[in-house]
Amino acid sequence: MNKRQRKKKILNGLNKEERYHRTHCPVCDSEAGLFDRYFNTYGFCSEYCGYEYYGISRL
Repeated sequence: MNKRQRKKKILNGLNKEERYHRTHCPVCDSEAGLFDRYFNTYGFCSEYCGYEYYGISRL
């Protein structure tokens, strides 16, 4: 099964809201791939969004 078919199979079982949360960053609303390793591990599209979400200063 290729990536496109796996993605379709995973997303078909979810409602529209859950599908959006599985594919978009909660901070900046940018779209992240379903198989993006960083997004799946941390739930953010980048390190900066994670800091902003938790209110941590990078200084």
